[in-house]
Amino acid sequence: EIVHGDPVDYLTGASEDADLVVLDATGDGVSDAVVARARCPVTVVPSATRAASASPPPDAPVVVGVKDLAGSAHLVRFAALEALRAQRPLLVLHSWTYPGPQVHDEAMMVLGQEKMRLLRHLVDPIAEAIPEVSVRAEVVQGRAEETLITASRSAALVVLGSREERWRSPRLLGPTRRRILDSVACPAATVPDAPASALAIA
Repeated sequence: EIVHGDPVDYLTGASEDADLVVLDATGDGVSDAVVARARCPVTVVPSATRAASASPPPDAPVVVGVKDLAGSAHLVRFAALEALRAQRPLLVLHSWTYPGPQVHDEAMMVLGQEKMRLLRHLVDPIAEAIPEVSVRAEVVQGRAEETLITASRSAALVVLGSREERWRSPRLLGPTRRRILDSVACPAATVPDAPASALAIA
């Protein structure tokens, strides 16, 4: 279908009734604007020069980055269903940095263990609901964007949420998601905050 007019307006409108929108990372701002405004998940496919591999190996995982350990069930469900469809393992990552002066190693270890407990509380029910998918959860110290960009080099798909505050304009992404989408070496899917019915596990 050939459509005349603003591609952002058209694709944003189409996202109202779509399960998924797929775009090339063209660098002209269209994909950024659609990701920022779409009402369904949007997958951005990197250029051939940036992609790590056109055909990732069978054991390449779907990787999902989780920021909110209490409110990201829909995000992990989406990633798990994508892993199920692609017959791939799922890797759930939570990155964190200590928000203040560095504390001693024992305190950092305790904080990390608590974050892992919360991450398992999020992930385990979804793993039990989709037993066909091998699920691994990891808590990593560091910046979220660096963690996902590194993971993308050996992943089939990276999944991230859209809880970052809209930046300056509804047509612009915040700096963290913008950097991830500009730098990942595999397709990246952004899932909107409101879970769609299509994300539910039957």
